[in-house]
Amino acid sequence: MPDFHGLLGTMSRPLALEEEKLCYAKFNELYQYQVEHGHIPDDILLVAGFPCDRDSQGSPEHRLATVSNESSQRAKCLSSENQRHLRHQRLMDLQDARTASVAKLMLRYDKLMDCNRRCEDALRAHAPEGPYTLAHLASIRGQDLQGFIHCRRMKTVAGSTGAAAKINKGTAVDAAGNKDCLVLRAFQSQGDAVIMERPTVTTIPLLATALQPTVIDTSTPAEAVAASLLVNDDAR
Repeated sequence: MPDFHGLLGTMSRPLALEEEKLCYAKFNELYQYQVEHGHIPDDILLVAGFPCDRDSQGSPEHRLATVSNESSQRAKCLSSENQRHLRHQRLMDLQDARTASVAKLMLRYDKLMDCNRRCEDALRAHAPEGPYTLAHLASIRGQDLQGFIHCRRMKTVAGSTGAAAKINKGTAVDAAGNKDCLVLRAFQSQGDAVIMERPTVTTIPLLATALQPTVIDTSTPAEAVAASLLVNDDAR
């Protein structure tokens, strides 16, 4: 492992005396923080007296303590236990949010399917063999007509009944006059099959998210130099 002066020697510019003194004074404190947390975020470095990085335009570039966008963060050990735990927890939170989102879609799916079933049952009561007339459809509740239409026109639950929810139910007379309304849309859709698909939860693959980062062999001096890691594809 490189010694203290070896670490300072990885800088691409000369180190001022005051900067070297600051490194001496804060090294143990920052080292202990790094060992415990696996990362020294910019706010800790700023408090310790170290300036923030600057981008190619010379503007300050702050990188907070987060498990997102890790490739641009400094003073970080991806393989530390704490950082691995934070990444795992982030994936669990994302999965929980995805599951909760799908649960809401499932509620909407069930509601639309219930509306569709009520509409179909009512229509079969009027004409068991079909087809259904405008008068038959006009006797159905507007909400049930929305479900009937959506299940036949939309493959997903997303957007609920969409445009159909923004138009009036209408009457048989309206539909006969070709006025856009739920009765007319249901009449036009009655011969279509139900195409709406049941929502499913997609599991986030944990092993494909760098929870097991590649460890670079530092037994070769050239590999151990921090500057050389920047051009090492395995270290990116």
